[in-house]
Amino acid sequence: MSKLFRADIIRMFRSFEFMACALVSLALGLLNVLFSCITKSPSYQPTFDKDFFTMSAAVVFVSSVFVGLFFGTGNSVVRNKLIVGHTRGAVFGASCLTAFCGTFIINAANLLPYALIAPLCGAEFGELTAEEFMLNVLIEVFAVNAAGVVCFLMTVIFTRKSLCAAGSLLSATIMMYLPEIDSTMRYSPLGQLQTLRDRYYTDPFMAACSMAIVVVTVVIGAAVFRFRNIK
Repeated sequence: MSKLFRADIIRMFRSFEFMACALVSLALGLLNVLFSCITKSPSYQPTFDKDFFTMSAAVVFVSSVFVGLFFGTGNSVVRNKLIVGHTRGAVFGASCLTAFCGTFIINAANLLPYALIAPLCGAEFGELTAEEFMLNVLIEVFAVNAAGVVCFLMTVIFTRKSLCAAGSLLSATIMMYLPEIDSTMRYSPLGQLQTLRDRYYTDPFMAACSMAIVVVTVVIGAAVFRFRNIK
């Protein structure tokens, strides 16, 4: 599986879908810095607890586009990998890890501009301590990647590229609005990002929920992929 993973990572960095989504995420991060640290009134004090996670929910949609377009290649790519002797488990595992890594990099491209530039503009932690802020960053990273893995499941279920992209976007949209419909969904990936955006201090259980979502999604995806009809 390691060879497949390396090949997928190389193909990802060379792909237009990944580069375009990473650049869009970087642009969102730069816009966040622009609006929170530069264009506000001189009396406005930028703080990490108010502004750092502003674009996180948008990044989920950007990463869903990447996952849907990059992995929604139908059966041709999978068939070629199986023909040369790779097992279905290795193909699925390498693709899932690649989706996880790609989502992580796209998310980092959004967070890094504020982390690097905002302190130069006098941004402080705000009401959060440094430890609480790092916990919130951990929760955000886990939540975004959990949402990315859910979107990856759509590419396993569907075989047509258009359906993969549509299913990936639809799953991100559903996760976005579930917390608005039912307050008990606050522990869903997008519910967690909404909590961070609204500056409520969160707890480590949220990160555990994201990991549980990843595990359940991977198990379902592996089962679906095992019996997928690859003609």
